[in-house]
Amino acid sequence: MTFKIVKIALPVLVLVLFFCLVFQSSSLPKPQSLAQLDTSRNAVALSTDNEIRNQVLEVIFVIPGGSCPEHCFHVFDLIPDSIQISFSSATLTDLRSRSRLNNALLVCRGLQAQSLAQILKQWKRNDSGRNIGIFVMADENNKHGNSRYAADFSYALRNYYFDSLNGFEEYKLKALGNLTCGFDPKQSVIQTSSSFARLGMFWVLPLKNPILPSILASNLLVTSSRRWHCCFIGSSRNDRRKMINVFRKAMKRHSELRFQLIIESKFFGSKGAWEYGINSLSQCMIALLPVGNSPETIRFSDSISLGSIPLIKDSSSFETHSYLTKFFAPPPILRVDSWEEGTRVVASLIKTPDVLNEMQRELMNWYQKHIACQKADMKEILSRAE
Repeated sequence: MTFKIVKIALPVLVLVLFFCLVFQSSSLPKPQSLAQLDTSRNAVALSTDNEIRNQVLEVIFVIPGGSCPEHCFHVFDLIPDSIQISFSSATLTDLRSRSRLNNALLVCRGLQAQSLAQILKQWKRNDSGRNIGIFVMADENNKHGNSRYAADFSYALRNYYFDSLNGFEEYKLKALGNLTCGFDPKQSVIQTSSSFARLGMFWVLPLKNPILPSILASNLLVTSSRRWHCCFIGSSRNDRRKMINVFRKAMKRHSELRFQLIIESKFFGSKGAWEYGINSLSQCMIALLPVGNSPETIRFSDSISLGSIPLIKDSSSFETHSYLTKFFAPPPILRVDSWEEGTRVVASLIKTPDVLNEMQRELMNWYQKHIACQKADMKEILSRAE
């Protein structure tokens, strides 16, 4: 009898042990696939990003700064979302009185750059001055590069592009955004330097004019629904008077053309940002962009941010607008050899509203990518700065 019980129980025990082993093996960690390994690396990157998020970048506007800080808030548009910002203003005297400073971006005019370089050396003598960048504004005539200010900074930013910077002829200026999205492999790598700003100097095209209204691209009028065929508000200098005369004559010959052409004593003049931005650019199909003191102009960003297609006349005296070739991709804008050609281009395009609307869509897509690329580059630079 006992033998029969054992004979029956033994197979049952074997089955129980078998199922226990199967259950245990199913609960053990399985080998990771390549996709799972990639996920693990992303998790590490995310934790690093969280560490960056805890960092604070002090943005200091050096005064007196001309139009800064009120007109220089586009600096904040460059800072990645993972960085906290503390901002203030200070004179050169204020900064000299500080014995230490780390993790800061100094926003200044070109004339102040050399003085700031000397102050930075003072901080470094106090075992400070780590991760200090400089953003040089208002050097539209390429005069202030010869101060050699950039050598001691972790990185340098500047408005206004020039193929050869005065005082930095051996260095090729890079466009911010090309590290992440660049078409030139040489611009996609940060090359450290001991004789120049360690992480390099980068040209920044402002993302938008801070005193103009912020309107979402989805809320902007499509080109074909706008009131003006083309527009310009500004002072009369360089060849602007000729431009205005050419377009006024075109309106007399063709009554269907609707051009808004207003001469002011200065950039906004009596019209102000409301008239310039809302009643003009946001209601304008094509924005005329004549040169000022430099081929590069804030009007480029102004018009695109409000959905107006820029029209630019090339000029051999201004390096044929070489800054337009330095982006991650050529901006989809209108370029002509003369203002007379410009009137013919406008007159032709207004007859094809679908073409204009598609140009606007391509331009806004380019603009949004440009914004993303610049912010991604700043994140890369700030993560490497010391």
